[in-house]
Amino acid sequence: MKKQENYIFDFLKDMPQTSQIGKYLADLQEHMGICEDGLFNRKYKKIIEQEDKKSEPFLSVIIRTQGKRPDGLREALLCLNAQSNQNFEILLIAHKASVAQKKSIAEILDDQEENIKSKLRYFELDEGTRTTPINFGFAHAWGMYAAIFDDDDILFDNWVESFWKIHTGNEGRILHSYAFAQNWANIKKIGYRAESAPIASYCVPYDFLSQFTVNRCPLMTLAFPVRIFQKWGVIFNEELNVMEDWEYFTRTASICGVSDCCEPTAIYRFWQNIETSATLHDEDAWSNSYKEIQNSFDKKNIIFPVGSVGKIINMFEKQNNFGQLESQSALTSTFYYSKGSSFNEQMQIKAISEKEYPEFDIWFLLEQKMKDIKAMRFDICEEGLFVLENIEIVVWFTNGEKRIVDFKDCVHTGINYGSAILFLYPDPEIVWEWEDERMVDVIHISGKISRNVSKNAAFTLMGNLLPIKDIFKKRELHKKGYF
Repeated sequence: MKKQENYIFDFLKDMPQTSQIGKYLADLQEHMGICEDGLFNRKYKKIIEQEDKKSEPFLSVIIRTQGKRPDGLREALLCLNAQSNQNFEILLIAHKASVAQKKSIAEILDDQEENIKSKLRYFELDEGTRTTPINFGFAHAWGMYAAIFDDDDILFDNWVESFWKIHTGNEGRILHSYAFAQNWANIKKIGYRAESAPIASYCVPYDFLSQFTVNRCPLMTLAFPVRIFQKWGVIFNEELNVMEDWEYFTRTASICGVSDCCEPTAIYRFWQNIETSATLHDEDAWSNSYKEIQNSFDKKNIIFPVGSVGKIINMFEKQNNFGQLESQSALTSTFYYSKGSSFNEQMQIKAISEKEYPEFDIWFLLEQKMKDIKAMRFDICEEGLFVLENIEIVVWFTNGEKRIVDFKDCVHTGINYGSAILFLYPDPEIVWEWEDERMVDVIHISGKISRNVSKNAAFTLMGNLLPIKDIFKKRELHKKGYF
């Protein structure tokens, strides 16, 4: 075995840097932050070396707090005290907290049961971005794995246990569980209150390819092997104030892989009236970060996991098949409506265009008239690689009145192409929220579809523009389970 290991080492050492694997190894070295002048060596390596470990728990739970949500911090510690598996430690990091906030935190800790007190280490950190406390926590972690659990979400009692059950045989891989999304508000004199039913928005297996476009794995659903930080020097990007979790997870997943627990373990709370990272940063900050992160991924040599090539082939085959369709073939489209819990097959209407290609004119009749619709969606077809022009969406009510949907309020999976939309990938969607209380009768959608799109031109355009023009608006709809 030793001889084989030496052979592999010599093979990698002798591989020219201009080769594909040589470029990957060079990227990996930068990836890991192990350069002499890297932040890991300058700051966190010393902390790791000086850390005197008193125990070796399975999981290190890192909690960031500013003391602004005392009720949330109490709930977070209560969730941990209720865990069926108690093999964990807690690293509570007060980040840039005021004197009054630090006093509030101390009072909360004094009220805790001995079980929590015995597991908890408390730190105060007054520097850096909101990402710095995570790196600080990873450096001080004593566990085999580390998970980030902020003081504004809810854990079920199986959270630690779900990670524990799959770590055997998956050592060194990121562990991924599921979470529900739910709207919450802080009501005066009452406290925290749920404002909607839980939605299984984040109860999906990890997918390597789709993760490059949208984050389906909130931080509390992930347990990272501590060695990836402490031994390999892979740290969070402290220049990011938003989407730092998506960037780190996607980057580390390409190095060590991911294993799914396939168990709901948490509620990811979307706060309606409390300051969060979503409210602290404007639309431009989110959009710019999204673009920068995607560009950084595109510049890296990445090893794709088994099964990725098949997915890519299938995607391109769907595109190719679309170009081979008869130009005069009937256009069958689907309309979806939602009452607040995402879209499903039970709430859909199919219809065929009453005009011939390239124009379309489609009427969707609701057999049961309703006024409690929260969102609508239009899928013109299932394929990709086409352009939509002159789109008009009109909603008719039972009293004979109508309302034209402002296309500025819609979000789509295509690319804004002048006054038109280019849909490059299969399963195109146009989504808009609906707040009108009038009884809906009919939805009328018309426009023009062009299937004569050059693939080369499409991919050239794709390389210059984001897949989603209005990423902030899409993110909000995604939170609600509509996208």
